[in-house]
Amino acid sequence: MEEQDLFLGREKIRTRFLFRNESAKDITAQVSFFMPDIAPEDLMKRDNVPLLDMLDFTVERDGRIIKPKNDIRAILNDNDITAQLKALKITPEDITQYLSSGFDSVQMDALKKIGAMHEFFDGLPGWNTRLRPHWEQEFIAGAQVEIYHTYNPFLGTANISPETIANVPAFTESFCMNDAQKTHAIELLRQPDVRAYDLEYTLSTGAHWKGTIRRLAVTIEKNDESDLIATCLQDLNPQGLMAYGVLYKDINPTEDIRVLFIGKE
Repeated sequence: MEEQDLFLGREKIRTRFLFRNESAKDITAQVSFFMPDIAPEDLMKRDNVPLLDMLDFTVERDGRIIKPKNDIRAILNDNDITAQLKALKITPEDITQYLSSGFDSVQMDALKKIGAMHEFFDGLPGWNTRLRPHWEQEFIAGAQVEIYHTYNPFLGTANISPETIANVPAFTESFCMNDAQKTHAIELLRQPDVRAYDLEYTLSTGAHWKGTIRRLAVTIEKNDESDLIATCLQDLNPQGLMAYGVLYKDINPTEDIRVLFIGKE
């Protein structure tokens, strides 16, 4: 991978990849885009929109639209229970439907037996949804291929309070928050209609390509100037009033990116 430009925001993620086939022959391969698993509680306050419509994942190759296929799996405690659900006439791609309409009595009894109902929220599924868009990609010998992705992220929206910031070190440490950020976060969360949003991006799969990512640019974008952004991503610098950015060269990523946004709903 020669270049990757990554733009992370609460409402949209945009990525540009530039690949080069350094071999002497053309290569055709299945390319998958790995996303973090989607927890059912992350979908609770969304409209009843089909999962794929909500994601709105698009792919372009050298300016041409590609229609990806989607592998959608139900994951419970690291086990794939997709076949068990389909035997109950429950399809993982319709997860948003079950959040609003629920399950019939036969389905509910069967789900309880396998521990597939949510531990804390009555009637809510307990499994995560694993979604993998994939497509066939041709890499011409010696040539570059430019690919663009865009999609709407599924944000974690846990009920984070000022007390969480002040009294739960494990949470603030997971975003490498300093004292100034903690103070700002507490002030924001005491305001009406302000929430915390947890965004994850799977960057570690970049290590699966040959060699390093020769150039990686990451930009994290705010919705508003007053929003707080916290992340353990190193060497971020302000880029105007609405974003932070960093440029890495010859990087072999081993960890994923996690960003905390705090701002108006």
